[in-house]
Amino acid sequence: MLVAETLTGKIVADVIPSQPPSYERAINEKGSWSVSALVHSSANSSVDLHTFTQTGKYSWVIAYGDHITQAGPVWSYQFDEASAKLTVTGSSLGSFLDKRVLRNPSGHTAIVDPSEDLIYTNRTLRGIMRALVLDNLRQDGYMLPLDLPETEIGTASRTYYGYDLATVWSRMDDLAKVIDGPEFDLQPYFVSGSNYVRWQMLIGGPLLGNQETTAVWDY
Repeated sequence: MLVAETLTGKIVADVIPSQPPSYERAINEKGSWSVSALVHSSANSSVDLHTFTQTGKYSWVIAYGDHITQAGPVWSYQFDEASAKLTVTGSSLGSFLDKRVLRNPSGHTAIVDPSEDLIYTNRTLRGIMRALVLDNLRQDGYMLPLDLPETEIGTASRTYYGYDLATVWSRMDDLAKVIDGPEFDLQPYFVSGSNYVRWQMLIGGPLLGNQETTAVWDY
């Protein structure tokens, strides 16, 4: 188990769990993860576990070798005094986008002012999903270690009003649920040759993966 700063992706700690971590991850879902560690264990004696339970500030990373299965911000924790066991829970980076209101990054007047609205035209649904995430990241202090795909032109359009106070995630979910709406996934990965983790935003057209190949599940 690794711990990283959510806003930068910098890996800051290595935690030894007391049992195998649990997690869920699925397309178009925020997923979840849960990790337990013994606070008084000598294996974690150099780790400030309390610091790394700060909500949203840190992300825990479940990895098997070089492959990350789930990673995202902490949202809650529990401590059992009898066993000295700390249980930390969270979800994927998508849950961070579910805390952020979608609004025009150039606005910031009254929320009912038209300057807060976002209008997208001449794009594919994939292009609109990418654009609304990008506009959220463009706000001061809102950047995340998230890679976005290339933009796409098309015939779709959407208008999002600031006064709706809708979250970025809810608008992504709306797009995924329309006819031919794109599947999406925020895929965590280790940055080669560095001490960082990032997430890659995958958006299907409308499905993810190569639809011409035979589907094989190997684990």
